[in-house]
Amino acid sequence: MNRDTGEVAGGWYFDLRLKRLRRRLRAWAAFCPRGAAVLLVTLTYRPGERWEERQVSGFLRWARRRLGDRLLGYAWVVEAQERGAPHYHVLLVVDRRAWLPTPDVLPARSGRRGRPRGVGWAHGLTNVVRLQSVTGGVRYLLSYASKSSQRALVVNAWDGRGAVHERRAWQRGMRWFAVVWRQLAGGDVLARFRLSSRPRWVLEAFSWLLGGEAALLESALRGDLPVRSPGGGWRLGRDVVLSGWTLLFVAWRWT
Repeated sequence: MNRDTGEVAGGWYFDLRLKRLRRRLRAWAAFCPRGAAVLLVTLTYRPGERWEERQVSGFLRWARRRLGDRLLGYAWVVEAQERGAPHYHVLLVVDRRAWLPTPDVLPARSGRRGRPRGVGWAHGLTNVVRLQSVTGGVRYLLSYASKSSQRALVVNAWDGRGAVHERRAWQRGMRWFAVVWRQLAGGDVLARFRLSSRPRWVLEAFSWLLGGEAALLESALRGDLPVRSPGGGWRLGRDVVLSGWTLLFVAWRWT
């Protein structure tokens, strides 16, 4: 409900998350360095393998070790397969000369001092494809970030007594997506990307409080970004701004 006008607007949390996912993917693509290459990696789960926290993070750590400074940034989304299991679509933006070995295949050669190098994804099969551009890759991710595929992450089944039993690929703690730039041309560009994750009204409010967009960018260059305030609203330093809207209630059911 709008605090000033009393207007009431309805919205489903599911749709709001999808909207934020699409907005962040497009903002991430807008900062892609020119001349970079894009690798599309698909990570699937074999039958019987369960999702656990930090599995996709483990793959990204492996990719960072294999690619080093040649990994410029990455983005990923999670999608539910027809059988209900989740799988990941990952975009790796890399140097033109970089390539990534198949993550689920154990390398024949050992690492330093004869130590075996582990696989990047031990939970199922993977596939690595080089794409023509990051724009095409983002379109690919957005196609998987559709309402139907994300809705399939949670499916409710009702029994005859009215109880709900969840057959779900989504689990507590599972993120829907992530967008990261490790290297960009200049600290100011990286700061602008980090600011782009905040709502537009938040940036406008703090720009006015600090005396302009330049002052807000300077704050971001120091690592000071607007964060959610425990009492509501957003905080930057000692300044707190509140939205013109307040939450009345939340009620939804996955179907």
